[in-house]
Amino acid sequence: MPVTGVDVSDSLSTIAATSKDGFAYIFDVQTKSLIDKVSFKCKPESKNMLMRACTFREETSLYTLCT
Repeated sequence: MPVTGVDVSDSLSTIAATSKDGFAYIFDVQTKSLIDKVSFKCKPESKNMLMRACTFREETSLYTLCT
């Protein structure tokens, strides 16, 4: 699915990307590996929210814009 947002942490060690598949992906730059894959649901029976953008706030906090 298309990427909807990308951001790099201040230390340049982590990249986050959001996608139209409803997930935010977090990658380690040095190892080029996926660290985590995150999704959110409005209700248990609903589909994943669309991740539209992401930005790092400090080294360990990632904010996403979801609709």
